[in-house]
Amino acid sequence: MRRLRRFAAALLTVVLILTSMPAVFADTSATIANDERAAALKDMGLYVGRDTNYSTNDLENPLTTQDSLIFLAKLFGYNDAANALTQDQVADALAKFDDADSISEYARNVVAYSAANDILCGSIQDGKLIIGAKDTVTAARFATFMLKQMGYTVTDYKVSVERLAETKGSKVDATLTGDLTRGDAIGVMYGALTAEKASGKTVIADIIGDNADLKKKAEKMGLLDDTPVDTMDLVVESVSVLNCKQIKIKFNQEMNRKSVESAEFYEIYDKGEDEGKIELGDNSISLDDDKKTVIITLNKNVSDKLTNSSKAKVIVKKKIRAVSGSKLAEDAVFDKVYVEDGIIPTIIKAEAKGERLIRITFSEPVYDNDNDNSISVDKL
Repeated sequence: MRRLRRFAAALLTVVLILTSMPAVFADTSATIANDERAAALKDMGLYVGRDTNYSTNDLENPLTTQDSLIFLAKLFGYNDAANALTQDQVADALAKFDDADSISEYARNVVAYSAANDILCGSIQDGKLIIGAKDTVTAARFATFMLKQMGYTVTDYKVSVERLAETKGSKVDATLTGDLTRGDAIGVMYGALTAEKASGKTVIADIIGDNADLKKKAEKMGLLDDTPVDTMDLVVESVSVLNCKQIKIKFNQEMNRKSVESAEFYEIYDKGEDEGKIELGDNSISLDDDKKTVIITLNKNVSDKLTNSSKAKVIVKKKIRAVSGSKLAEDAVFDKVYVEDGIIPTIIKAEAKGERLIRITFSEPVYDNDNDNSISVDKL
C-alpha cells in the first residue's frame, strides 16, 4: 500500500511538472535553434562568441552596436583587415563621432573600419553625431548593416528588415522588431546566408569562393540548395573589334564583375604577334549592363591601338569566373580577330570647360592625352 501511495505521489509530481512545461519549451525553442546556428557558423569560421573560446551561453543577452559590427566583420570576411588598421587610421575614422571614447578597446578597429567603409553612419542626438557603441542594436539597424554589406542602398532603415526578408533566397523573419539579442542576430545572419546579394550571387556562395572545404560544409548544411547554379560550362561566345581602340568579348553566362574587370585575365596582341602584346591600363575593362559582355579599351598608352585591316590575337585566361562560380576549362584563344575600323568618329557634343577650354566628345576613343572618347582644346 505504501508503495502504491509512493507511486501515485511520484506520478502526480511528474504530471504537475509536465503540465507546467509547454511555456518553458516555447520560450527556449528559438534559443536551441540559434544555438545550433551559432555552432554551424562557428564551424565555418563565420562566428565567435564574446571571446575566442566561443560560447553560446550569452545568446540571450542584448546585442550592442559594437558587437553587431564584429559579428558582421567575421561573417563577411573583413575582420582581419579591420584589425590591421593602425592607431592613426582608427583615430581618423572615429574623429567625427562625439562618443568615440565610449567604444570598447576590443571593438575600436572594427567600428572604425565600418565607419570608414560606409557600413556605419551614426545618428544625430542633441546635435551630436554618435555611434551608441554600447546601446542595444535594433533589428532595423542590424538589417541595414546587412543590406549595405550585400551591396544594396538603404534609403529608409525603418523598412530594412522587411526588405532583407524579401531579398531572393532570404530566410529572415520579416516580423522581427525592437532590440536584438545576440541569438536574434545569429538567426538573421544565418537566414541571410542564402539571400541574393546585389551582384546576383548569394551571401554564402560569395563567402565560399574557391574554398572547397567550406563548400562541403555548406552543402552538408543545405545552404547551397537555393544558390543560383548555372550548369552550363563557361564559354567565350565571341570576340570582335569595335574600333582600333576597343574590343568586345561576349560570354555565355553572367560574369562576376570583380573577376571579369581584372586585367590579369586578358592578353591582347596586335597583328597576332607575341611581340606585339598590348598592356592594359587601369579601368580598361568594363562589364556591360547585360553582365555577359565585356568592353576592353586600350588605354595604357596613347599610342596603344590595333593595326587596321589586320588580325589581332586575344586570349581570355581560364581562371576568369562567372556569377555561378563557373570558370573556363582552359584559356580561350582567338588568334584571328579581324580588325576593321572603317567608321569615322563623329562628334557627340562640344562643351566649354572654363574660359579658354573646349571639351569635344567623340563616338569612340581618340588618340590624345586624355586617352578616352574626348579631347580638350584651347580656344583661339
